[in-house]
Amino acid sequence: MALELLAGPVPVQRYGEQPCESYSHAAPFWLDDVGLVTSAMTATRSGWLYSVIQLDGSLWERSTFEPGVTALKLGWDFQTQRVMGLDGSARLAFFDPLTGRLGPRVLATSLLAWQWARWYDRFLEALSGKMYYLPLTTTTAIGTAEYTFSQGGGAGRGVISDAGDGTVYVGFTDGKLYRYNPTTRQEVGSWKTLGLANKGIWYSRRFGVLISLHANGDNTDSLRVWSPEVRPDQLSAPVPAYTLRAGRVTRFQATVQGAQGEPCPEHPVGWRLEGPGQLLAAQSNTDAAGVATVDYQCPLGATGAATVTAEVKY
Repeated sequence: MALELLAGPVPVQRYGEQPCESYSHAAPFWLDDVGLVTSAMTATRSGWLYSVIQLDGSLWERSTFEPGVTALKLGWDFQTQRVMGLDGSARLAFFDPLTGRLGPRVLATSLLAWQWARWYDRFLEALSGKMYYLPLTTTTAIGTAEYTFSQGGGAGRGVISDAGDGTVYVGFTDGKLYRYNPTTRQEVGSWKTLGLANKGIWYSRRFGVLISLHANGDNTDSLRVWSPEVRPDQLSAPVPAYTLRAGRVTRFQATVQGAQGEPCPEHPVGWRLEGPGQLLAAQSNTDAAGVATVDYQCPLGATGAATVTAEVKY
């Protein structure tokens, strides 16, 4: 695993009982004031129910839906900072997470996919490593690709979560995670990964953590909580930019990566020297590519070998 696991796996349990059978979720969405809200059903419990999963794994079946409403596909509206729901009868409306009810229809469409978000000027959907857009008055089910994510993108559909700073988190079901700026239509920072397949990855602005839902393989589900920062796992040996020579300053660099080879930006690296000369810094931070550098000054008339070593600081 590349991101730091803070808690979990926590089994999903109905009413605090034993772990319950796995739920089929139409399109869950994390709300800090409520939890993981979803329309869900199981193989043995017929009908779609409005349910909430909280961080301790408790699943509460709050209500059945109003007549005619089946699975709800939930998405975030950035302009109003409210969650919206799309039902099976092509009604797109604001969703009340307290009652599990949809408000008056905002748009008649059945064309949005499993996970989506309404940006200020368009709908966004993430699918198979790409970000797609559809017009707000969408009449087509085929979005137009506006960006292809790095590292081959991610598998399956991506969950879009508000990062709170004009960017979004996009998490795919294979565990890959990206930051994306819908205004510039560009990726921000470096990619990350949970290293685990999942049913969804959401960002909590209140707690500053990532929350993921997973199938356990025994027909049950579990939650995990992650730090959004990559946990350092690999540190390359320092290498000089060019051959060491007496009287010259030479730059050394070392690369810090996560378990899946992702870069670890803004991470402190400590430096140590054995032999003649001096290092011009005892510690430096990695850049966006996970590379940290230090300058070594070799004095005139120096004899003997100089060895520069690095260590990741926590």
